[in-house]
Amino acid sequence: MTSQDVLVIILIIVSLAVVFAIRYILAQSQKDKFVNNFQKLAQAFQFDYIPPRRFYSNLKKGEVKGYPSVDGMLLERHVRVHIKCIDHSNEIPKYTCISMACANLSYTIFLSNEVFFDQLNKAFGSQDIQTGDKDFDKKFIIKGNNEQLIKKLFDTATKQLLIKYRSSLDWKLTIYKNEIYYEEKYIMDHDENYKRTIELIKMIEKIAQRAEEVQRIYA
Repeated sequence: MTSQDVLVIILIIVSLAVVFAIRYILAQSQKDKFVNNFQKLAQAFQFDYIPPRRFYSNLKKGEVKGYPSVDGMLLERHVRVHIKCIDHSNEIPKYTCISMACANLSYTIFLSNEVFFDQLNKAFGSQDIQTGDKDFDKKFIIKGNNEQLIKKLFDTATKQLLIKYRSSLDWKLTIYKNEIYYEEKYIMDHDENYKRTIELIKMIEKIAQRAEEVQRIYA
């Protein structure tokens, strides 16, 4: 091996080291922003901030190793915001998940876009529920076990709310028994996604109010 060959090898190693260093710095910067936004979210709603847990044995339901979550009360409703990963090693965060308590309901709803259509079919069958509003029905797929009550849920205000915050990304909203659960394919690694999470929490609280109203009046 000539000295020139050695020099080439050294340059390759140094180049690779620089690339890995840059990737690590960028990933760490993104994660710091992510953590900071969870802390801001906790402060905004006076929730408890749950710092990242480093060991699987310490994880509670809904927590992911190495990533934070928040937990607290909003207008007497228990709320939890956490992330969902897409791989079995829990290392690739992809979805922001929001769960919120509501009164025990007698009906179940699964609302989504085309991306989750297969999941909807498995849960409720192929027939989706039509509200009678053609524009709304084109934008959303609705499944459930009580068509009459579900149609009552989607009054004008609720439909306008859902259209306003509708995402083109993968998302789904489930109302089941005493919980509303929402997940969307984004993480809070920049300010716009932090603001969206704020808006989604407020949206879900309004839907919880409407769901309880329908249960109280019509069930």
